[in-house]
Amino acid sequence: MAVKSLRIDQDAYDRLKSEKHEDESFSDVVKRLLPKPFDLKAWLKMIDTNHRADEPAECVECVVTPPHGKSARRRV
Repeated sequence: MAVKSLRIDQDAYDRLKSEKHEDESFSDVVKRLLPKPFDLKAWLKMIDTNHRADEPAECVECVVTPPHGKSARRRV
């Protein structure tokens, strides 16, 4: 795995360090706090290949609703 050096100021370092758990590396913290970007193309392909409904809204609901019936949506 490639390693990159990164220069950040003291405030940024302190903030990152305050989020770090004891068993985490700084790379782990960054990955946890900055999830991968949403891949719309992959999501649309998944809907297209897994469609089980005639209506697009029902198709999306099929994809985002887990098989056990509970919604994957989070309340904020």
